[in-house]
Amino acid sequence: GARWMAKGNPANAGSNAGGSKMSKEDEAFLKWMTRPVERPQHTAEQRAEHAERAKEYSRRMMREEKRRSKQLAAMVRARRAALKALPEGLRAAAEKPDLTPAPLHRHMAEHTHAVPGFSAAVRKAGAKAEGGDSDNPLAGIVG
Repeated sequence: GARWMAKGNPANAGSNAGGSKMSKEDEAFLKWMTRPVERPQHTAEQRAEHAERAKEYSRRMMREEKRRSKQLAAMVRARRAALKALPEGLRAAAEKPDLTPAPLHRHMAEHTHAVPGFSAAVRKAGAKAEGGDSDNPLAGIVG
């Protein structure tokens, strides 16, 4: 907490050498930081429910951790089997770590193949929105 800033703290004795006092904002902050905080009172049933929820959460997280661990172990086994299946010359090259840095500017694939019937669907939607203008493929979609 902020008790180290309190006036009676001997560690704070030399900090007021110029005789200046703490600002009102600092005093208000100090008062707020050192206020007593009331903890919510829970019934025995609520505490039991909270404990059960915590246990269930812990069990769920442990199951997830075990699943991830098994998956990682399977991947390591598969990698080792793949390396073992390689011819000797390729195995030596494959076992060498690749420490080259990744390129700073990678090309991101932004193209897609044509979707069959897409243009016709756009024209049809445009015609429906415009009330019959099927010559404009973007009618009703683009203002």
